[in-house]
This record gives sequence, C-alpha cells and structure tokens, in this order.
Amino acid sequence: MDADVNDYMKMCLEANGYDRNLPIEQRLEFDFRKSAKCALDYRVTMYMEENKATADFLKANPHFRYPGGSNGNLSPCWGRDKRYTADGRC
Repeated sequence: MDADVNDYMKMCLEANGYDRNLPIEQRLEFDFRKSAKCALDYRVTMYMEENKATADFLKANPHFRYPGGSNGNLSPCWGRDKRYTADGRC
C-alpha cells in the first residue's frame, strides 16, 4: 500500500468531525464507527487498484504466472507429480 495508514485514518477522522484540540475525556466520547468505515473503504479501494494492476500485468505478461517463467524456463510438467505420469509424459 502506498499511503501511510496514519494519513488516511487522520483524513477519515477529520472528515467525520473529530476535534484533536478537545480534552481527552471529550475526544473519547466520539463515535469512531464512521471513521473506521471510511478507513476500511479506503483500504479496500487501494487493494482493488493493486489487484487490478497485478491482473493487468499478468495479462500482458503471462509467462510470469509460473516459477521460472520470467527466465524462459517454462516446464510443461511444473506442479505435477512425475511419479504418476505415463511413460514420463506430463
């Protein structure tokens, strides 16, 4: 994640009316649920953007989906148990 957690939590708190200048007793009476939902929505948006970027990259570069694929070492037998193959084929 690119953004710092504290930055977007502060942004969500301020958006929902949290006042840092109040005494601690009054600040603890604040309803933090809306701020938490705001932060969760922001994190989900960031994760979705990151997953979309990864999916776009893998769509453009399918050889990166497999170990050793980036080196040109694509094995058709990768991930299969060679003990149970017929005549050594995959």
